[in-house]
Amino acid sequence: MNQDQSIAASEIHAERVGICMDSGISEADAEAQGRKERERYIRSLDVRYVLDMPFGERRGYLDRMEVMKGKPYVDVIKSDIQTAWLRKKNAGHC
Repeated sequence: MNQDQSIAASEIHAERVGICMDSGISEADAEAQGRKERERYIRSLDVRYVLDMPFGERRGYLDRMEVMKGKPYVDVIKSDIQTAWLRKKNAGHC
């Protein structure tokens, strides 16, 4: 994640916390929602990055990602990649 993306992730988190707190949600729950939004954004960046890679490089990258972020995270990324690919295929772009 580059610096701009990191700033955007922080802004997403802060915005979600603010929205939740304005809605009367407790600070702890608002923080949890903010973290979830931030994590979704970061995951979407990872998915886009992998989809933009040459096909032959993806497996090695995902293997390295699994060492860094864990198998559960990479399993979600793989599922998101498959969903994005199917969506693109069904739209006639593949």
